[in-house]
Amino acid sequence: MPKSHSFSSHHVFGIQADKSITEYSYNAESTSLFEKTNLNIWQLKKIFTLFALYLKFWGCQKPRKTSRKELLLVWSLLKTLDNKASYQRRDIQTVAIILMQLGPSYFLNKLQQHLGEFGSALTPQYRDVVKLMNFTIHPRNELIFHACNPDIYVWTPAKNTPTDKMIVVFLTRSNTLNMPRPLAHFILSRLGVSIMYIANRPNMKPNEFLVGHDIKQTATLITKIAKHLNIQKLYGLGTSYGGFKACQLASLLDFERVLNFSGARNEDDNAKDLAPTIMAPGYDHNKIMSVLSESDPIDKKIVEAYDRDGFVTIRSWLKTKSHGSFSASFIEGELDAHLSWLLNT
Repeated sequence: MPKSHSFSSHHVFGIQADKSITEYSYNAESTSLFEKTNLNIWQLKKIFTLFALYLKFWGCQKPRKTSRKELLLVWSLLKTLDNKASYQRRDIQTVAIILMQLGPSYFLNKLQQHLGEFGSALTPQYRDVVKLMNFTIHPRNELIFHACNPDIYVWTPAKNTPTDKMIVVFLTRSNTLNMPRPLAHFILSRLGVSIMYIANRPNMKPNEFLVGHDIKQTATLITKIAKHLNIQKLYGLGTSYGGFKACQLASLLDFERVLNFSGARNEDDNAKDLAPTIMAPGYDHNKIMSVLSESDPIDKKIVEAYDRDGFVTIRSWLKTKSHGSFSASFIEGELDAHLSWLLNT
């Protein structure tokens, strides 16, 4: 497809075993930042089979008899539901997993329309998220390369809405924001600023904030990418373990503000005896808002640790009994206000 200024740009970065960086950009004017940039769309499709499947959904390509079984199943089930015909419960569960994992807007709209049938395959919180979500978005503005599992994914809005602001989003250990990352992106993409998603890997060492990178190396890499994209102001956002990382990096990245959704206070919350954790060292705690459930047991323990360790920030309380405070904030109608505070708008 030709480049278009009317749609977002996408930059994905993968960290290799030798710490070199592979990079791929879509609809971007900027030159490559790293030397090892030999990736192309065909290689990505070959390496990441879920990405190849996502592109079939993204293009709304009706399947052929020889198409992948996942594609055939989704189209067949949705047609069945549209016709109010009988269906298999296991098909509902399988399709729900596929669509929530990959995040194609057209099909998520269909899932939302048939939430009565799909509701049983979703957790109560996810049912509420899907019910309230606005899935109206142009496909080119979706999180297209999510299924490539990049270590860093930078999404920038269309060139006709230029911005020098970027939210650096630190994901949970399972690389979500308490809701699947593609779903959270439907919300964040409407803010009119660039978004950088920082992922985790299962084999990361305790001192690593990106695989193979300690806290200072991580800050250096994020700053390098931001400067290359002409970003002037950085804002931090993190969920659970990601909240911990956002706070720890706040000073090094000179964040304007930080939104900390139920941020874990330590690498190992299961340890019996934990020394006080210095959260957000060298950073003004008044520039951090911690969003927490007032009744969830995990969040209660986090708050107790915050108080003990002297990590006293602006706090916003949610009624939902869930550690998934990003989703809870959205469901309770508070997320717009939280994001507005973050960007000082």
